[in-house]
Amino acid sequence: MNRLDLDYTVTIRQQPQQGRMCGMKEAVDRRVLDPPLILQLHFNDPNREKSFFNRSNSLLCHLTLFDPERHQNRSITQDLNSDKKQYQKIMLGDDPVTAQVLIDPFDHQPHLFFIFSKLSIRFTGKYSICCNVIDLASQLSYQIFTKVFEVYSSKGYPGMLESTAISKAFKMQGVSIFSGHRKKVR
Repeated sequence: MNRLDLDYTVTIRQQPQQGRMCGMKEAVDRRVLDPPLILQLHFNDPNREKSFFNRSNSLLCHLTLFDPERHQNRSITQDLNSDKKQYQKIMLGDDPVTAQVLIDPFDHQPHLFFIFSKLSIRFTGKYSICCNVIDLASQLSYQIFTKVFEVYSSKGYPGMLESTAISKAFKMQGVSIFSGHRKKVR
């Protein structure tokens, strides 16, 4: 569908900048992308946005991992340790997610957001994420890519960034967001 058919546009409110590889184990560890990816729907008609609040569960966002040039899908890899031809996901975590109505910490108004707070990448390298927002009721979709970010080995990882204002505000509203740079209490 053409973007002109949509009642909304999508912006990336918070881009992931870095991550620490999480390895090939099945259990997802806490080596999440930092800061968490946050998308916001912007409606052409502000009154139309309020009508979507009651049906936010019909708005879904699915992610696909790409190379930095956005040419090749990097979402899966072949498991070389298996005798069978098996594939494993490279990006793990909360995908897909539905929209949440949250108070924006900057304009103090309710808006629809997609929050990906538990994304982990299994391999080092540079990546971009394709975000596909789908309105299940109308079957219309919108696609946007993140900026390129880097995933480091444990030795090369520079450490978690300070939590952002939007992450802190959404955490205060009950969203599960892993915070970096905690002060140690002695």
